[in-house]
Amino acid sequence: MSDSPKPRIADVVDDIPMEYRDRYETLLTQPSIPIPELRERVNRYMATVRQVGLMVKLLDMEQAEALATTALGLLDYVRPDHATEVKMIVQAAVAYFVYEEEDEEITGVLGFGDDAEVLNAVCRALSRTDLVLPVSRQD
Repeated sequence: MSDSPKPRIADVVDDIPMEYRDRYETLLTQPSIPIPELRERVNRYMATVRQVGLMVKLLDMEQAEALATTALGLLDYVRPDHATEVKMIVQAAVAYFVYEEEDEEITGVLGFGDDAEVLNAVCRALSRTDLVLPVSRQD
């Protein structure tokens, strides 16, 4: 069996700011998605973000690229011998990042702070602090 951290889903959820928890918890209930498909979703999403970034100068492309690196790093971290909870929390965080319905950051209005908060909570739960990103809070 793996010697990886054994995250508790409740601890991950508790580490996510209240305003983002419902969406993350909903994504936790989704059926399992193969890692290669999740990786492809990140790549497709970033292709869209890069195109939009050419037209919307307010879009923080540096943060978007950093988030994609973190999401892909989490996917690289998941191994077949990890507990189901590891795959679930990573899948939900990656899905949160690439989820486009109601994704206002694509328009440059909100930014990527919510995505960073969610991905960071998972990184901390998995002791992957090397993947944690700075969060710019918008008041």
